[in-house]
Amino acid sequence: MLEVQVNRFGGPEVLTPRQGPDPAAGPGQVVIETVAVDVLLVDTLIRSGRGVGFFPVRPPYVPGDGVAGHVIAVGDGVDTSWTGRAVVARTGGGGDGLGGYTERAVVPAADLIPVPPGLGLLEAAALLHDGTTAFGLLEAAVIKPGAWVLITAPGGQFFAHGMSDGGFARLDTQQAARRGITVHGIERAQHEPATIRRLAGAALAEAAAGRLRPVIGQTFPLDRAADAHAALEARATVAKTLLITA
Repeated sequence: MLEVQVNRFGGPEVLTPRQGPDPAAGPGQVVIETVAVDVLLVDTLIRSGRGVGFFPVRPPYVPGDGVAGHVIAVGDGVDTSWTGRAVVARTGGGGDGLGGYTERAVVPAADLIPVPPGLGLLEAAALLHDGTTAFGLLEAAVIKPGAWVLITAPGGQFFAHGMSDGGFARLDTQQAARRGITVHGIERAQHEPATIRRLAGAALAEAAAGRLRPVIGQTFPLDRAADAHAALEARATVAKTLLITA
């Protein structure tokens, strides 16, 4: 089984493809044969070591926190009807050493999100994190039909999300209060597993119905994960970046 491992913090070159043992599903777990792997900018920050103050991940680890593919094995206590189904799931981001940059990923069956019929696995992978974030922020902002979503006049709402420069944005809450602006931090996009499954499922359903279309700008083979990270860090990518195993 091909997987990509980070043995030390550093540049994209520390992403090392290697052959690892095929995983087995333990009690309550399934094995997913991956087709597409979600690549996030935060993956590059963790890999570089700049995320040490925010994330518990330490080398050696397999990076990545999301895969799309088919269930090929189930462990004890798992409904066997999952076998063969198309799913997406988060993999934990390498906090336990295991992540998503792999041909076969082990995840808890409780974390599986079915991919609706008619939706491709690449599109599902592209929506796993970003769809969850978008739908979560829409809920938090209570957006209604006919509302504008970009408000710069007093009384608006501002969402600060992400850490593309290596740190979180500092919010001037006093100035916001003077202008009657409600400021939401990144915590509004951090959810419990059940909420993640609900929001991701809603995004997948909208995409399957043709009302939402994720834009996949570029894909890289799994063994070229270093190239994907280099492109992200150089701001040479457009829209969503994925690793593919086929």
